[in-house]
Amino acid sequence: MIRAVVLALAMFAASPAEAQPQPSEVPTEFEPPAKRPSGFWGTTERAKGGAYRWKLLGIGVVLAVVTGAVMLRLVRRANSQRRTDL
Repeated sequence: MIRAVVLALAMFAASPAEAQPQPSEVPTEFEPPAKRPSGFWGTTERAKGGAYRWKLLGIGVVLAVVTGAVMLRLVRRANSQRRTDL
């Protein structure tokens, strides 16, 4: 075990370190890469007025309510089974 750790450290120390090239210019503003669709859900342009915010919030609330209802049902069923098993 100790030999493996020493060997790994020796190999890591012997490997040459490569410097990352620094960017010549740092962007100061947001620029979309292109005015074409990204190929996934939408475009690279920002949503105007938070168009997706309320829909995503609604989906999250529905999922939380469904998950909570399922868990409540499972807990009640487990409690009733435990009472009958005693």
